[in-house]
Amino acid sequence: MVRPPRQHSRGLDLLLGLPPAADATVTAQRANVVNNARFQDLRLERWSATRDALWALVDRHLGAGARVLIVGAGNGDDLPLQRLADRAGSVTLVDIDAEAAARARARVTGAAQARITFHEHDVTGGAAEVIVASIVAGADHPTDLDLPTGAIAGGDFDLVLGDMLYTQLLQPALVQLRLPGARQLEYMRAFDGRLTEALVQRLQRSAAPQGRVVHVHDVACWSGSHDQPMELEEALSAPEPSWARLKRHDQCDPQLALERLRVLTVDRAWWEWPFEPNKRFLARGTVAVAGLPVDRR
Repeated sequence: MVRPPRQHSRGLDLLLGLPPAADATVTAQRANVVNNARFQDLRLERWSATRDALWALVDRHLGAGARVLIVGAGNGDDLPLQRLADRAGSVTLVDIDAEAAARARARVTGAAQARITFHEHDVTGGAAEVIVASIVAGADHPTDLDLPTGAIAGGDFDLVLGDMLYTQLLQPALVQLRLPGARQLEYMRAFDGRLTEALVQRLQRSAAPQGRVVHVHDVACWSGSHDQPMELEEALSAPEPSWARLKRHDQCDPQLALERLRVLTVDRAWWEWPFEPNKRFLARGTVAVAGLPVDRR
């Protein structure tokens, strides 16, 4: 059970700087739907190299006829979905945005399209919505969040792919709520680590015993509001020693969660994600063996 947050007075709403009429409509799901609907044509063209880079990694771990689970699929703009579905026996897309998943599936041609199904699901089990509702209400941080950690969509998949959703579980709603940067950071530090580690456990448990889990994450950002100690090109030239020097939000990093959970990783790749003309990310794909050591004791 999730314990309801204690309510503050309306006076604190003003101190938080929330416009009540507008912010009362914000939910974690709606915030992600709004993000997914933006700049479709531009993203498809701009992210072509991103799809190629992800495929180069996945290609090494995807067998013919495999059962594939993609969590956080969204529009599939960064996913080599056609190539995945051409090789796989089935592809299950998981997201909270059914319209975005329909757009992704519609772009797949030929017999591969019939292999793609959609499973609408909130991977946080409603916890992100409870956090957002507490902000709108001007309440204390919610306590006793009952975060799910079990398999998604029945599990037993040969390949599980978490697609750059770790930073998106809460942050889009914080932006739409128009919280000041310091307040956003407060909530991210309070909850992102717990949300991410629970999600990583779910993805790991969704794989078949001999399967693989690919965690794709936007590690660091270069933009007008995100300065870094080196250029992105320098970081890409030697990513393993460089990434630890970058300004990051480690609470959302699935690789660090895998390390805490003592999960063996077997492959890794790095690439540029050219999100917008003035915003670029260093992306990392980490491939882990299936399951969790705690479940094998």
